[in-house]
This record gives sequence, structure tokens and C-alpha cells, in this order.
Amino acid sequence: MPLNVRATTAAVDAIAGAQFAVHAVPVQSSRAFLQGIKEYLPASVPIICVSKGLEVGSGQMMSELIPSALERKQPAVFLSGPSFAKEVMQNRPTGVVAACKDGKLGRTVQALFASPTMRVNTTTDVVGVEICGALKNVLAIAAGIVEGMDLGHNALAALVAQGCSEIRWGRGAVCGSASSVGVRAARFARGQRNQVGVGRWWGSRRACSRQSGREGSRRCKGASRSAWGQRAVGLGGRGAGAGALTSADRALPAAASAA
Repeated sequence: MPLNVRATTAAVDAIAGAQFAVHAVPVQSSRAFLQGIKEYLPASVPIICVSKGLEVGSGQMMSELIPSALERKQPAVFLSGPSFAKEVMQNRPTGVVAACKDGKLGRTVQALFASPTMRVNTTTDVVGVEICGALKNVLAIAAGIVEGMDLGHNALAALVAQGCSEIRWGRGAVCGSASSVGVRAARFARGQRNQVGVGRWWGSRRACSRQSGREGSRRCKGASRSAWGQRAVGLGGRGAGAGALTSADRALPAAASAA
């Protein structure tokens, strides 16, 4: 551990005098953790959140969960990107993005984390960064399955290309852009049956997240597997996964790519 870093399990000691608070607690444990420290964390101290994902039970992103748990507005920046801690500590080149609705605060965090081997871009698109940070995990799992089954580089490249396209489509729909993708935002969020791929996964995930306990978790996992299974069948040409797309659905990936 670097000499200028001190470890502690006492939240009071860690927060005292802090100018920023880096939140790296897993999403599913974040609400309880934040509720436990809200009396020690000044409302003016910005949270730099590196947690990615959606809360099971509410379907909330961290940008929604933080003010909900603290029961107040709190300045926050959301840091996301491929940044394995070991490689960062080894000073290997890394690129991340700092998302914040407050551009000035985003640039402050950019300067705080940037180094000769760490590039930090900034954006005000908090929702886009959070949605992509959550959905890319689904793509990563699928890529691991492709590699584990030894399906080859062609299959992996096709999966990644299609997955990235659908993530862009999903981001546009959830954010409600003015493009043709945005017109379908409400249907996308509800997970209508004529949606496919990431769209079906996202809608099912939000719906299942409202279920409590083990049954809800089982249904969510089943919905995710079903969505990716249908996409895999479609790519393989053995089923109706691709053929079941309506003319409006076919236009979505193209619209997302053109955005």
C-alpha cells in the first residue's frame, strides 16, 4: 500500500476533513452503507462513485440510489471505464470517463485522477454512462461464454459488435433522445415483447427487480438468459430470433449507429 494511503474501517475517521469521498461499495450493499454514514458525510462533500450496476428491488442506478439513501441532494461524479485496479497500480495506460451534470465538478475530478498513464474524459451524460456501465457486464458474461465454448474469434467479434450496437440503442432509448430510438423509450423501459436483445433484458430486469427475495432473483436471471439465448439463436440463423424483428425494430440499430 502506498505510504500516503491509510486504511481504516471507521467511517467517521475516513470522512473527517475529506474533500471528496470515493464510493466503491457494491451496488447491492450501497443503500445500507450510505444510510449508515449519512450523518457523518457533509452534504457539500462530492461523492466519486465507481460502483456500477442496478439495485435489485428498485432498479435504480447509483445516481438515483445515492440521493434516495441519503435523503438529500449530494454532489456526485460517476467514474466508469475499463480500469482493473492491478493494472492501474502498475501504471499501465488506462482510460476512464467522469460523468457529472455539473461540468465544473466533472473537470475537477478529471484533474484529480488524471496522470501520465491515466486519461480521464468528461461528460454530462450521467444516465448514459451508468446504463452502459451496467449493460456491458451482460456482454462481458456472454463474451466469456463464447470463449469458454471455444467458438472462435469470429463469433466473439460478432458478439461484441452486436452487443455494443445494442448498448448504444439501449442508452438512446432509456435517455429518451429525440431520434427515432427515443420514440420507443417507454415501450423499451417496460420490456414489451417485440423488443429483443438488450431491450428485452433491460425491461425484464427492471420488472424483475421489483420482485423480492430468491424468487425475484431467479426470475431476473432467467429473463437475462432468455434474452441472450434468443439473440444467440438469431445470430446462428437456426431460429426466429433475428427473423422476428419488426420493420421498426430493424431500424433501431441503424438509428443508434447514426446517432
